[in-house]
Order: sequence, then structure tokens, then C-alpha cells
Amino acid sequence: MTDLVILIKSYRGDLKIAHRLLDSLTRYNSDSIPTYLVVPQSDIDSFRSIAGNSVEILAEEQLQEHLVSEPFGGMTTGYINQQIVKLSFWELGLAANYLPLDSDVEIIRPFTKSEFLAEDGFPYSVLVQDKELLSDSHYYKEQWQTRETWINTIAEELGYSGPWPVRTCHGHTVLNASVLKDLEEQVLEVRGWTYADLLRRSPYEFTWYNVFLQGGSSIPIRTCEPWIKTFHTEAEHLAFLADSGNLADLGRAYIGLIVQSNFARSKDLPSTSATKEEFLSKYLSYGEYLRLGWAKARDTWTRRSRRSSR
Repeated sequence: MTDLVILIKSYRGDLKIAHRLLDSLTRYNSDSIPTYLVVPQSDIDSFRSIAGNSVEILAEEQLQEHLVSEPFGGMTTGYINQQIVKLSFWELGLAANYLPLDSDVEIIRPFTKSEFLAEDGFPYSVLVQDKELLSDSHYYKEQWQTRETWINTIAEELGYSGPWPVRTCHGHTVLNASVLKDLEEQVLEVRGWTYADLLRRSPYEFTWYNVFLQGGSSIPIRTCEPWIKTFHTEAEHLAFLADSGNLADLGRAYIGLIVQSNFARSKDLPSTSATKEEFLSKYLSYGEYLRLGWAKARDTWTRRSRRSSR
């Protein structure tokens, strides 16, 4: 069993963005951390051409006993099974720790194993309170309140006692196999639950792990900030573009980024290497471009007129 692997759970509908992620891993996975791509058996052939020799493709049916065949809680069957695979992947006995990456992540700089594991082999854990999101009016209205309710449900179920807001993450943290084994034995088996039962109570797989970790884990807790920069709202992403942000700036703090799919996919946003203009072309309509151009021309004319009248 190796000490750390990367886990990517995907499916045919995400082939394009999964290809982008795999290409970026090929460029920047400096320590050649083993990568496993888990997809439905029927999708394996579609992924062979993009996986490369360094990626092992596994059928999600290897975890069939845990998977669901019907949706619940407003989630699709595929979304539920994605969460279940992340929670149960440890059962395959392939690694002591694994880093799940969503298909729409893009790696932006070289990274090494030491960023995720301490010298004794125990993982760093992304545990944050997201206070910058709590203070963001867009995120608070659109996502925070619903998410907080679900997270507090987990806290209540597992007897979490603080601090508040609950320290957790949105994803992309290292999951430890021994912690997940304890979660299965001390929570699921004791209560007669399946992974699906866990998600019916609250559909936040990483918070189940994180709250259980903080409640008396058998491994040391080494808190760290996120490795992946997440743009949670259009306003946040547009602010980054307006500030002339670039990948070199982000790379000082993060190994990769993700633009939340609830708006990125609908707008078919380009790769991170795209120009500001290419991104803005996805956000703005022709009418908005014309109004922007007119406003820019009017501003230029006004400033020049002021200078000439002095």
C-alpha cells in the first residue's frame, strides 16, 4: 500500500474537463504521485485515450455494494455516487491517504508529496471556517445559509462542540484510510447506516469526514489552508479578472484552481490560460459589450476634455 494517491471521480459527460485536469497533472505532478481515475464501467473506453500511462482507470462498480441506483434529496444518481466513491475508495486498499480532485480542477504549478503529508506520513487536513464567504453578500444569500444548515446537521449527529462556524472544507483535502475505517465502524456500522444513509442526512461528504476527524481521531490533526483556489461565485471570479489577477499570483498560495461548476459549465468557461477578454466574452452579452465600449469612449473623451481645458 502506497502512502498517497490522487483520486479523480469522473464520467463521460465530464470527458473534456477531465482531459484538461489530466493534462495539467502530467505537467505538474513532480513526484509522480499515483493517480486513479474512477468512472462507470461503460465509460472506461472513452477515457482510455486521455488517461495516459501514468493514470490507472478503475470501474466504479468495484464499489458497487455502496452505490445507489436511484436519486434522492434533489441530487442525481451520479452526484450521489461520486460522493460515495470518495468516502469508500479506501476500501480498495490502494493507499493510506488519497487526495480527491474534481474533474473541473486545473493544476497551475508543480507540486510535491510533501505539501500533503508530513514527514511521519500523516496528512495535512484542510480545515477552515470560510469567514470571508460568510461576509460575502452574494455567497451568503445564494449558498451559505443552506450549506450551514446541512453542516450543522452533521455537527449535531456527530456531537461536534465547536468552534463555530464548523471547520471543514469544500473538497480537495487529503482523506486518511484509517479515519474513514473508524467512521465506518463507529458511525455507519453502529447505527446500521450505509454511505447513502449518511448523505441522506446531509449531502456533504467532506464535512462528515472533517467533523469526525475533529471529534477524536486516531491520527494527529494538522490544519492547513486549501490547496485549490475555488471561485464560488461569478462576482468573485469577475473581481479576480478585473484586478488583472494571473496564475503566477495564485500559484504562490495554491497548486490549482476551480471555478464552481454551477456557473462555469453553463457558460463554458475556457482554460485558466485564457485571456481576460476570452473569459469576459463568456460573461458579457453583445449589448453589454456595446454599452461597455460606449462607456469607455465617453470616459476617455471626458478625461481628455478636462485636460485640454486646463
